[in-house]
Amino acid sequence: MGDDIELSFDDTFEDHSVDSDNNTISRSNSFKLKKGGTDSQRKKDKRRSKLWYEKSNPQPQSDSEQSTGTQETIPTAIVIKNIPFSIKRDALLATLNNLDIPRPYAFNYHFDNGVFRGLAFANYRTPEETDLVVSALNGYEVSGRKLRVEYKRVLPAAEREAKEREKMEKQKVDKDQSNQDVRIYEKIDDQQIDKPKTDSENGRHEKDKKDSEKRNQASDQLDLNDPETLKFYDQVIIFRDDKTREELVFPKTLSSAQRRTLHLIAQKLGLYHYSEGDGDDRLLRIVRKPASAAINIKQTPRNGGSFGKRAAHQLLASSGLSESPSNRSMRGDASPLSRSPFRKSWLNDGNGTPIVFPIRQPRGPDPAQNFAFRPSRLQLSAIPFGVSDDDSVSDYSEHRRSGLFEVHTPAFQSITSYPLSKIVSPNDNLFSLAPYFLLDGEQIRPLREPYEFYDQLKAQILAAKERIFLAALYIGSEEKELIETLRIAIRKSSNLKVHILLDCLRATRGGKSHKDQSPADLLAPLVKEFPDQVTVSLYHTPDLKGFLKRFLPSRFNEGIGLMHIKAFGFDDNLILSGANLSHNYFNNRQDRYMLFTNVPNLTNYFDDLIKTIATFSYILKPDENSFKLVLPNVPDPSSQSKWFKKHASLIMNHFIEKWMKKGDIRAHQLKQFDTIVFPVIQMAPLGIRQDETATLFILDTIAKRSSICYHNKNVHWQVFFTSGYFNFTQKYKERILNSTAKFRLLAASPEANGFYGSKGISKYIPMAYTFIEYQFFNDIIRYGKSHLIKIEEYKRQNWTFHAKGLWCYLNGQQWPSLTIIGSSNYGHRSTERDLEAQVILITTNDSLKKAMHDELNHLRKNTTVVTNETFAQVDRKVPYLIRIITKIIQTMF
Repeated sequence: MGDDIELSFDDTFEDHSVDSDNNTISRSNSFKLKKGGTDSQRKKDKRRSKLWYEKSNPQPQSDSEQSTGTQETIPTAIVIKNIPFSIKRDALLATLNNLDIPRPYAFNYHFDNGVFRGLAFANYRTPEETDLVVSALNGYEVSGRKLRVEYKRVLPAAEREAKEREKMEKQKVDKDQSNQDVRIYEKIDDQQIDKPKTDSENGRHEKDKKDSEKRNQASDQLDLNDPETLKFYDQVIIFRDDKTREELVFPKTLSSAQRRTLHLIAQKLGLYHYSEGDGDDRLLRIVRKPASAAINIKQTPRNGGSFGKRAAHQLLASSGLSESPSNRSMRGDASPLSRSPFRKSWLNDGNGTPIVFPIRQPRGPDPAQNFAFRPSRLQLSAIPFGVSDDDSVSDYSEHRRSGLFEVHTPAFQSITSYPLSKIVSPNDNLFSLAPYFLLDGEQIRPLREPYEFYDQLKAQILAAKERIFLAALYIGSEEKELIETLRIAIRKSSNLKVHILLDCLRATRGGKSHKDQSPADLLAPLVKEFPDQVTVSLYHTPDLKGFLKRFLPSRFNEGIGLMHIKAFGFDDNLILSGANLSHNYFNNRQDRYMLFTNVPNLTNYFDDLIKTIATFSYILKPDENSFKLVLPNVPDPSSQSKWFKKHASLIMNHFIEKWMKKGDIRAHQLKQFDTIVFPVIQMAPLGIRQDETATLFILDTIAKRSSICYHNKNVHWQVFFTSGYFNFTQKYKERILNSTAKFRLLAASPEANGFYGSKGISKYIPMAYTFIEYQFFNDIIRYGKSHLIKIEEYKRQNWTFHAKGLWCYLNGQQWPSLTIIGSSNYGHRSTERDLEAQVILITTNDSLKKAMHDELNHLRKNTTVVTNETFAQVDRKVPYLIRIITKIIQTMF
């Protein structure tokens, strides 16, 4: 079944189930599948949620609609109908938030002459988000009434004009009051005393007033159907809701129409707004109303340039604030001392100790859209810590102006002479790509040996009181002790919830013997014993479909795609690793493991990630034979692959957006930190490439900084890159081969490969990896980089190697400041086929840096450098047929 198969909705999704006898999936009245189809049918399918609802709930057309045909709709705006009158706006919003659907950027109840009639309007950023909300809310019951959701229709011209006239009439009183306020401030600003007006002056005043009213009626209306107006509205409302920012600044390049639109938006949202400058050469500032402000600035007079500036100073003074040097620099009158790296901070705790807040990258349009953001003074823009002697003043000024990631270090904080900005530049894309979490390095500890990992797993399970989540490719069929440990913990605490996420293909495959249980067989009794406390989810790749699904054997079909994430949470503690939950990973299969202690926010992130993936995964249910698989209300990943991908992609993009926003809210609450963690995910089948993009950015930054450092000090940065399966993608190889940094690439020797000594076709897999490694070894020679790039092979008797990740030593440091740890092997499978999750960890904590260094040395003590002699050995000769097959199926490794 290929991509040419189309889907039309026939009825609501119903539960899918797998018949345990024949492994077939059953579902009733879910979809109609049909081949071919016209272009018009494909267009209709794109709006499937809307058509499905309108088909199920036909509405009679009004007379105007019958005469003019179907009205045009707005794809990002909806009307929610049939809301119970007793439900308040905030209560309905809270209910919608609990559904885990995209949040609207604008949401309002509709009142008809002051009376609520059960209608609400909501606006979303994309049509895809709106589709998801429409399908989720239609028929959703609130207080005994089922909601009805429709796309907002574009009003006919005549009706729209009538409404605009009505609005203009209502705004006359406000405009009169606004003009009166402006005249009052003009008098205050010019220190003038009113004089009795002559009749001619009164006449001119009345004439000016009428002309002003006419202009207001003609032009002072917001067109929320205009994309530019919506963009401005989005920026301002995000600023209004972000309590960490005091001011939103727009540049001098705004046109008069754009400036007028922004003034209107700010006025309607209850924000203070004023221009600064003269004529068209004006900045536009929007500020939040200070609690002690005595001045009510409504609008800047067009001929009152001095008023705007003076009123702004009065406003800032009334709130106890002073204008920042960065503010003055935007006007061009900043003094040279305002950028001094030794300038004292503006805010302290009363004891002389600076209070420091990290600054998030602002949300908003691209720089090309002429949007300027000045960080709040409450966020305290201060110098990047540990600026080294070779940093030029111009580089520092660039850091200061960016305001994206800047931090001041209190005297008591342990620091090194190399700042985090060496890797995480204030101008980088990392902050806009992934959420970040600010931690203390003492909360993080790398583990070295497999037995430490296993002991920690059991100890953390037994200590958990509220939640446990385990995400891995599979649980070994022999891991009865681990299952029993879970059983003991569940019995100890009735409040404990356990969620296990595995790959569907691997978890339903038995062991080498027919008597061996599959992981699903092993877990089914636990679910049966504790149905209210244990949930097991099994993700199935949407790329295994049609012919491949029918004819690929159960072991080989796993090469199409897997759920490969490895994350283990216990209340507020977290272990990230690349290891699975089976006997060899607990004994003699070397991997990496990092324990995070008392990190509720980071643990919440991974808990939410697993729950989100579970929403489009099979649910394991026990039955008489052993188990059955039930698919929730989503398209089938095999028979409806195209729709499954669209559905899952929307959900995952919403997950990323949600956590990006949470990072903004949370960041300003922390006063000090020495470690930053960026979680990144890779789900190429769903269009998610966070991990790949972030890793490439790190490698590009290393290449750039290392080149500068080498030319200035003749010192190379050093990078260690390891993978359990040496098969880097072309993008990673190009970065490594073109970098001036020193690279050490750790790989498994053939004897340390997990497939070494296996039976059947898989016994040739170590040869395939040897061939791929040999090709890259020749590339190193061809690029003339043998003095910079070395390959080291791990070999330890009776051990296999599965470690993956990256360590970076900045500017000749003795310890690494950056590491990447998680599930990715940086090969074609990881980037194109599987679901992966990692974290990028950057630290200035000496204790943690040394622990990371010791972790790497523990791996390297069993490695040897690869040379030409290595590949000349007899056992390294790869048969010609294996070379050809490797090139054909290399993307499945």
